[in-house]
Amino acid sequence: MKLILFGATGFIGGEILTHALANPSITSLIVISRRQLPSSPPDAKLKVLISEDIIALSPSILSECADADACIWAVGTKPFGATLEDARRFDVEGTMSVAKKLADVANEGGNREGKFRFVYTSGILVIKDQESSVWVLGKFRKLRGEVEIGLSALGKERGDVLETYVTRPAFVLRRTLLSSFWSIFPSIKVDELAAATVHLALEGSPDQTVENATLAKRGAELLKQKV
Repeated sequence: MKLILFGATGFIGGEILTHALANPSITSLIVISRRQLPSSPPDAKLKVLISEDIIALSPSILSECADADACIWAVGTKPFGATLEDARRFDVEGTMSVAKKLADVANEGGNREGKFRFVYTSGILVIKDQESSVWVLGKFRKLRGEVEIGLSALGKERGDVLETYVTRPAFVLRRTLLSSFWSIFPSIKVDELAAATVHLALEGSPDQTVENATLAKRGAELLKQKV
């Protein structure tokens, strides 16, 4: 399987990178990033493509993504680090543009055996109802909800060649002793989330949106299989 990963330098994306490299079913891993990975062991199946604007997807980058089977999108703006306009450009317009372009290039030639899967990392606090009244960071939370709606529509529109999935993790815990305290809240361990996300890219799911409880359960099961 050939997998594309966005967000490999982040907390969640870095863990996904580790699990993807360790998974023998993934034979080619393309990481698209603004900067080099902080640390990663040499691996013949890993290729890092550097681009200052990762949503632009130059022709050279798109050519590297040809014949890919899936993409995991684990990157996004932070509410306190961007204007609403910049967040919309990246989180909504950028995500949708990348999903469409990758589906197109992955399916060029029409000789694929399966559909291209696009897995979007959302969150439990994301709001899909664009008309609802929300006090805390409502406009930013609605942006990702808009992406969820858009990806669902895109999956139906391009259903012959594309499957879109959304993961909605709750509070993502580091693998530390302090994580035991935070686990009293809706949460998921980062390695559980990564394992479940990679599995979703590999196998798909009957559910287009995968909620936190399902992610945590499936991730824990997958991690136990490795022990």
